[in-house]
Amino acid sequence: MTPPSIPNPIPTKGDLRSMLTHHLLDRSLKRLRDADARRKEAFDRGDWKAYIASVRRHIREAFGEMPFGKDGGPLNLRLVSTFETPHCRIENVLFESFPGWQVNASVFVPHSPGPFPAVVIPVGHSGKHYANYQIPAQAFAKLGYLAVLFDPPGQDSEKKPGNDHFSDGVRTFLTGCSSQRYFVLDALRCIDYLETREDVDLSHGVGMTGVSGGGQTTLFATLFDARIACQGPSCCLCRMADHPVGDAYATCAESMWSGRIAAGVDETDILLAGIPTPTLYMAGKQDEVFQIEWSRALAQTVGECFALAGIEDRFRFFEDEGGHAYTLAQVAQFAAWMNRWMRKDPERAVPHLDPEAFAMLDYEMLKCRPAPEENMFTLNRAIARDLKSSRDPKPEREALRQAVQRVIGAPTHAGQWEESAPFQLWMQNYHEVLFTTEQFEIPATLLRPVEKPLTGSGKWIVYMDADPGKERGSRRYYPNGPGTRRRGGTAFRRAV
Repeated sequence: MTPPSIPNPIPTKGDLRSMLTHHLLDRSLKRLRDADARRKEAFDRGDWKAYIASVRRHIREAFGEMPFGKDGGPLNLRLVSTFETPHCRIENVLFESFPGWQVNASVFVPHSPGPFPAVVIPVGHSGKHYANYQIPAQAFAKLGYLAVLFDPPGQDSEKKPGNDHFSDGVRTFLTGCSSQRYFVLDALRCIDYLETREDVDLSHGVGMTGVSGGGQTTLFATLFDARIACQGPSCCLCRMADHPVGDAYATCAESMWSGRIAAGVDETDILLAGIPTPTLYMAGKQDEVFQIEWSRALAQTVGECFALAGIEDRFRFFEDEGGHAYTLAQVAQFAAWMNRWMRKDPERAVPHLDPEAFAMLDYEMLKCRPAPEENMFTLNRAIARDLKSSRDPKPEREALRQAVQRVIGAPTHAGQWEESAPFQLWMQNYHEVLFTTEQFEIPATLLRPVEKPLTGSGKWIVYMDADPGKERGSRRYYPNGPGTRRRGGTAFRRAV
């Protein structure tokens, strides 16, 4: 039994295991509430144009250089293979997004005479060979739209090495360029590719639609490129206070670039920043990730804002009967949306799409085998090296110090300090202490020389990490081992 003279840890009021999580959630949710208020005020008073311009400016700064269109480099286009299917011809092509980084596009070309209107389908956190992607692409081709389907970095795609959403994506926080740029530029370069085809009619722009991560790519691409005439994000967004912040979901790094929550850029803002692009927002009633109640709440807010902007007819919300998926029902809805805004023919009928008519294609029919040498890791490393080579060490250190101070704020002292009575361990007095500041309760162990008063100028040792760390550190100070005091031949051990 531990002797009464050895102090026990001071009891805390909260659960230390979730203390930091609750603190970050509270701060983040406050930022999002403030953003809600700013957005509402901007639309209510008619200043929505300035508001969405500020959102676009924030995103463009967070993404870094995005060379596409007239500013894009050579595509270095290469045809890989072609296949004939009942509904279309498939052309697999490779072209460059960033130098050396290849887009692996499968192009679904209708059998009917062209030129064709076109739709770009970014794939979500998956692979283009799955039903969520290749079946809609076949269906759009059957409806007369040339469809471009391509893989994202990482996930179950052809672009895996160096493209892990978590490890390689998180590294981009250190260079200031969101990893989302690697998803979005691929989509924009698909439009550059379409401009090289004589069988494509881009006179009224292009449509873009995708599910989950593909819907996110669609939303951001729309903010960069006016050639996107209408967008159809599916099963991919809700208020961040619901998800992923409110439910503490471990989301991918590309959706949480540095400074996003501090700036109050919610998913609602991303969608509204696409104004005046006609937007069909689709959600699944059975979606297990983006719950339908959350989607309905966001759609209500967005619809009201489109109305306040005087373009109520440019936004529509469609509730699919399915789950987290892109269904043929959504294909029909977005085809009708493109008929209205791209073809300028809202009365054009969309025939029934029979699921039995669309067979899954063998993966080999969609493979492009992009070169693995350039990837998210290597491109981000190049940015880091450029930053290092351009850095002037002396002023850079001061600028870094100021930047860190802006993030962490001014140093503060503990709001409260509690300590136990001292217990002498050889030449040190041992105290259990508890620091309390803001929402944090920080238990610690304090060691100080016996001959020095607690308020004196002597050297102290304070251990605030987990018990194993305190034990390792204390080995340097206890001749008989960590936390051991010998009395009458009996060893009393305590982790400190």
